[in-house]
Amino acid sequence: MYKKIIISINLCATARNRQIFLSYMLIRCT
Repeated sequence: MYKKIIISINLCATARNRQIFLSYMLIRCT
């Protein structure tokens, strides 16, 4: 159960990082 919580937190973190990365790349390309 504890591992599932960590995995869900990691998934949320990676999704947030991906969104920030995509917006960062869009800013750099324009």
